[in-house]
Amino acid sequence: MSNALEVAHLRKSYADFTLTDVSFTLPSGRIMGFVGQNGAGKTTTIRCILNMAAREGGEIKIFGLDNIKDELAVKQELAAVFDEIFFVDVWRVREVEKVIKGFYDRWDSKQYNEYLKEFELSPEKRVSELSRGMKMKLMLGGNVPWCQAAHS
Repeated sequence: MSNALEVAHLRKSYADFTLTDVSFTLPSGRIMGFVGQNGAGKTTTIRCILNMAAREGGEIKIFGLDNIKDELAVKQELAAVFDEIFFVDVWRVREVEKVIKGFYDRWDSKQYNEYLKEFELSPEKRVSELSRGMKMKLMLGGNVPWCQAAHS
């Protein structure tokens, strides 16, 4: 079985924090929980994996590809849902797709609309009208459909 994610000897420093020699693998088809006390480096590790923070050492491979050298190819295959909502409040749910699908070569509109139905998200509601839980469902729906199409 191949690995979906490989982190080897990751290093990243800030003025008041240093992440040193973090290594782990996530086999394909598995789910991993990332648990630790506040300040342990969870967010820093995730930011490095997503190339949102520059690592100072180590190696990160996603689906066997280097997360920096092959960043565009990696991000075509990767979904990330954050605890903060990045959709504009005045957008309607139907408008979210128009913005997101431009980032993915294999976007699946049919699958996206199936998720909207499954999650009971009205395409006409504005993002500002959704509860936090419904916004999380919208974030999932906005990340998962293309992934399903790519790996089915």
